[in-house]
Amino acid sequence: PFLPNLPEETQEVVKGAVRKMMSGDAESVTTEEKSYDASGNPHWIQWTYAPIRDDDGAIYQFQSVGRDITDLKNIRRELELANRVVAQSPVIIFRRNMNGYIPGEVTFISDNVSRYGLTPEVIYSGEAKFESTIQPEYLEYFGQEMMKNIQAGNDEFVIEYGGQSPINPRMWLQIQVTIERDEEGVPQ
Repeated sequence: PFLPNLPEETQEVVKGAVRKMMSGDAESVTTEEKSYDASGNPHWIQWTYAPIRDDDGAIYQFQSVGRDITDLKNIRRELELANRVVAQSPVIIFRRNMNGYIPGEVTFISDNVSRYGLTPEVIYSGEAKFESTIQPEYLEYFGQEMMKNIQAGNDEFVIEYGGQSPINPRMWLQIQVTIERDEEGVPQ
């Protein structure tokens, strides 16, 4: 019996997983359970439980495979904290996959873009293009600055320009650009 060696809250998670499989609600169950090493240090283990059936389909054994995800849980917690900080700041984080061309596709934008009257959905769908956040008289300047820096091999640079949004037609923006390149040096 291994259950008595587990913390009480973990025992309930394991029992719930077994109940789900016994009732037929799930063919396998994956859980994240808190555990402690011999020194008493907490760890998180991701377990996948699966029943082993006999020829008649009856469960006669359970197999479980676990892996330590403590580092992953810590990284998630740090990322959640960073996301909360971003959500409360005027900084918008976005990522564009250029695939060697400009303007490229927006693959991530932080939810706090809503403070400027936009939503991630309208950005991802292409309904609102990044270029629409640049005042028309700054479009050419912005494009030239991007190309100049990319061609010069600058992987980090700042551009200041006149911006606009549905709730603020005239504002001054600063974009911090970080470029990732493939093995041939093509911006990604």
